[in-house]
Amino acid sequence: MNDNKPLIVNHQQEQSNGILTVTTRTAHMRHVQVERSTSPNGNPVITQKTYEVHQSQTNYSSNTRTILVAAIAIIVLAAIVFFIVNSRNEPKATQPLTFDATIPQGTFTNDGFIFPNSDKIFLTREQLGILHEKSAQSQSSGTPYSYRQLLRFSINEIYARKGFQFIQGGEYDLFYSQYDWYNHLEKREAPDSLFNQYEKANVDLLVTIERENGFR
Repeated sequence: MNDNKPLIVNHQQEQSNGILTVTTRTAHMRHVQVERSTSPNGNPVITQKTYEVHQSQTNYSSNTRTILVAAIAIIVLAAIVFFIVNSRNEPKATQPLTFDATIPQGTFTNDGFIFPNSDKIFLTREQLGILHEKSAQSQSSGTPYSYRQLLRFSINEIYARKGFQFIQGGEYDLFYSQYDWYNHLEKREAPDSLFNQYEKANVDLLVTIERENGFR
């Protein structure tokens, strides 16, 4: 003879991090089985067996409002990061090539120089190559100076700085006579001996480039 007496104990536990709620339900089932029998002597014998069964079930539920707020926050943060990265990678405005401030933005400075520091620095081929660009700028602005003319002005401004006497009434005499610094200088026929190391080297380089371009 069997008696089955189940005993059920339910236990529920919840855990939440604000976004996700985990609910665990645990059922403890105890089965008691009683068996009755008779011994060989005719005495009644009762045997009791106990079985325990544990069953658990886990459910997950989300807080929709919290998830929505978190998603919006992530989108806004991503937009901010994207804006910052793009602003750093945005091309900067191109600055005029000055090469140590020896080439003015216009063709000539206010004092009539192309290379105002040619008595203080060694000019380079890279700097002189910009005269091609200066030639195009001057022609587009209505004052046509060819590459050959700009090279010649670059040489003559070194001579003019030392008071060289150009042919009176000629192009260079009229040009440099516009400036007080030139008019106040003592005029010389051959000021080459007054050139410093920079001026000598720069004149040699300019003459070399003239010859390479067939201008001499």
